[in-house]
Amino acid sequence: MADRLIDDLSADPKLAGNLERSPELVREFADVAKLTADAAILRQYDLEIIKSNGKLYLTVVVCVGASLLIVVVSIFVIAVVQLAMMGPTLTGTITIAVPDGLIALGSAAIGALAGLLTPLTGRR
Repeated sequence: MADRLIDDLSADPKLAGNLERSPELVREFADVAKLTADAAILRQYDLEIIKSNGKLYLTVVVCVGASLLIVVVSIFVIAVVQLAMMGPTLTGTITIAVPDGLIALGSAAIGALAGLLTPLTGRR
């Protein structure tokens, strides 16, 4: 960012004159440069965390994903068993009761996966 500003200043003398007359613009450039540098530092820090804890992160994602798959398969099995208990002739409205706890576990697993798979810098 600072290199680009220096290049722009050397290419356009009017810009240098405008910066001399407008200290607020200089402060804005400095703020943007600082934010850009801070974001680069955070990204590097996040990459180091992922590299150092990569196996732990992968293990957690696999376990949460497996629990989500187990919940989906369990809901499917419950639905099939309840349909089988209704008999071969199905007429009218079909109501399948799925335990609320199972739905809550599935929702929690989806939320956990979404939280784990978002970029780390987005969480700050």
